[in-house]
Amino acid sequence: MKIADVAVAIVKAYFRQKEGVELIEAKRGDVGYDLKKADETLFVEVKGSANQKIPFRYFTNSEYEKARVCRRNKLRYEVHIVIGIEDGKCSDHFVIPGDDLVRHAKPEIIWCYAMRKREITNRSVMK
Repeated sequence: MKIADVAVAIVKAYFRQKEGVELIEAKRGDVGYDLKKADETLFVEVKGSANQKIPFRYFTNSEYEKARVCRRNKLRYEVHIVIGIEDGKCSDHFVIPGDDLVRHAKPEIIWCYAMRKREITNRSVMK
């Protein structure tokens, strides 16, 4: 099972146990969240990692915007960070309320170069 699938399963179990809520997965085309409550009053983004030491810290524009929309419409949005995933369990589970994400997140700029074989050629300086 993939790390992302395990993280989602852990978060679903968390809501079932803590709040008696059954979350459903986002459909293709839904952006900014992974899970939601059927009545669309709760949206959840799940970040999972096998790493035990460093919680995830990057979010997409869609995730940030979904948190903003939920805040404006008085809907609940949460980010669940599940780390140390191994054998279907995790070492830690953090929750960031959407309001905190909107208030405290800061934009960063990164530059990426797409590495597709058809886009690059081998022009090695070393011969």
